[in-house]
Amino acid sequence: MTAAGKMLSASLGPSIGFHILDKNTKSPNEAILDLSFDGEGKARKFVMKRIGSEWKLADMLRPGEAEP
Repeated sequence: MTAAGKMLSASLGPSIGFHILDKNTKSPNEAILDLSFDGEGKARKFVMKRIGSEWKLADMLRPGEAEP
């Protein structure tokens, strides 16, 4: 599991659902998703990268952190 995946798992373990609020496509192989997790009351940004035919979590940005 990647460092971002471990951080995500630790911080969102009790979450039961999420909603995609926005998507910013940086390139055909990179997108940033704004996600809201049920019960949390705030949005988080997730950097997704396409590797082959699959999309994978590359990073989770903290509030105020610059996009890659």
